[in-house]
Amino acid sequence: MRQNRAASKGARQKEKGQGTFAYSPHSALVNQPQAGIVLITTLLLISLLMVIGASGLVLSRTDLLISQNLLTGIQALWLARAGTEIGKNWLETNLPVTPLPFTLGPAELANGTYTVSIAALGNRAYRLTAVGLGPEGSRRVVEEVVRL
Repeated sequence: MRQNRAASKGARQKEKGQGTFAYSPHSALVNQPQAGIVLITTLLLISLLMVIGASGLVLSRTDLLISQNLLTGIQALWLARAGTEIGKNWLETNLPVTPLPFTLGPAELANGTYTVSIAALGNRAYRLTAVGLGPEGSRRVVEEVVRL
């Protein structure tokens, strides 16, 4: 008898347009007020990770630019030091024939140029001032005092 009542009740609901409600996992989420918290938390977490990743890229790019500047500065320094050595060699070979002050260069070497100015200080002492111009506009000046 109970089966007849349940069957007749289901039939009446179908006639009125009220079908039996089947459980689905989506319907449980729609009815819960906390369902959007997981989505919002996930979006915030992804946004935070994107900001951290972007700042890491900016920092690594800055580090590359700093190391490039350091490299070009060191290249300019070694160009200037090479200029002082060439100036010393010139002093040993050409001193008696050429009046001072004298300038050698600009002469190209590797990725840049150097210029050497030689001036007499007296008492067989000489000041060598070398300017090294490296790539990307880097510039270094080296000054040496030598005695012959």
